[in-house]
This record gives sequence, C-alpha cells and structure tokens, in this order.
Amino acid sequence: DDLTQLHKHGDVIRVFKVGKQSNVTSGKLHTTGDIMSEDVYQHILKYQNRCYLDMHKEEKIQIVDKKEYKFDDNWLKNQLLLSTTLITNIRRLGSALLLYEVELAYAAGLNKISEKIEKIASKSQSSVGNALHQLSVQTLVESETHKQLANTMIKDISIPLENLSKTQSEAKKQIEDCLGRKFKEWNKQKDKDNKYRGRSFEKCKEIESLISKMDEISKSTKNTVKDVSK
Repeated sequence: DDLTQLHKHGDVIRVFKVGKQSNVTSGKLHTTGDIMSEDVYQHILKYQNRCYLDMHKEEKIQIVDKKEYKFDDNWLKNQLLLSTTLITNIRRLGSALLLYEVELAYAAGLNKISEKIEKIASKSQSSVGNALHQLSVQTLVESETHKQLANTMIKDISIPLENLSKTQSEAKKQIEDCLGRKFKEWNKQKDKDNKYRGRSFEKCKEIESLISKMDEISKSTKNTVKDVSK
C-alpha cells in the first residue's frame, strides 16, 4: 500500500514515503492519495525553530524515496549554526547588542538556511522535495520580514534617537564649556581677592602700629612740656 509513516526512536527520525504527487498550497501540505501526511510536514517545519538543539546530540533525518538522502548530525549542526551562534552572542553581549543588529543577524541567518534548504529540495522530485521547497520559501519570507523590521527600526527609531542624543550632547558640551570658563574666571578673581585681603590685613596692622606710636609720641611730648614748665 501507498502509505506515509513517521517512526521516531529517540533522536533518530525516519520518514518513509511512497506515493503519488502532492500539492503544496498556503503553507500547508495537501496530498493526493496516500502521500505524506501533514504531521510529517509539520515535523519538518519544527527543525526551522529548533535553535535550542544540543550540539552533542545525534540528530538524523533519513528520507527514503526512489533515491536515498541522508542528513546526519553534521548537516543539522551546520543548518542551525548561525542561530545557535546568534543566541550565544546575545547571551554574552546582553544589552550591548542593539536590537536592530539582532534582527539583521537573524535575517541573514534565515536567508542562508533558506538557500541550503532549497539546494536540498532541488535534489528531490517527490512530495518531500515540495515540502522542503515550501519550507525554504517560508524561511525566506521570514528573513525578508525581519530585514524590513530591522531597517524600520534603524530609520524610525535608531537614527532619530542617535540624532537626539547627539544634539543633546552638543548642547550639554556648550553649557559645560561656558560654565568651565566662568568657573576659571571666578577662581582667578577669588585668588585676587584673597591676595588683596592679605595685603589689607597687613596694612591694617601697620596702621595700628603707627597709631600706637603716634599715641606714644604725643604722650611723651606732653610729659616733656610739663617738665620744661617746671
């Protein structure tokens, strides 16, 4: 019988397909006859978002058709390398990595994954190839969406905020420069005042000493006059 079966044993997945042509429409797999079920197609779609894949696990998809194509764990690692690298960078950099840069990197990763899936789909002429082709198209659409989102964020958010920050920084610098000049002038004037105060204090002491001497002279003069009169 023409049957589509999905057997899952641990981390080894085998899809056996025997049947007629299939039609791929609106992101879903519609079959004619006993061909690949939608569950199989949905399971293939899951590989697109499996960024949490443990790099040490052995993941295999073995598709058996007229020809046999084997995709071992190395193939899966290569497909998800960009995604896992992106996640690692986000965890390491944290807030230092701008959001639009994340979107651009994610879009570039999806674009490369779409190209690789399309190459694999071109090797198969069965419903599996059609499913992979549809997956490639969907991934490419998502890549363009994230790219447009990144461009919008750069144009409408990042650049205006950067210009605002630059304007505020320039205005702040002008105010700081003006305050710096006034502060220097104030320090110079303060130094002059301190010098004048020191000098005035010294002059006051000299005046006091002169006044005391004058008083002594006047007293001595009075005493001399008294003595002469006697």
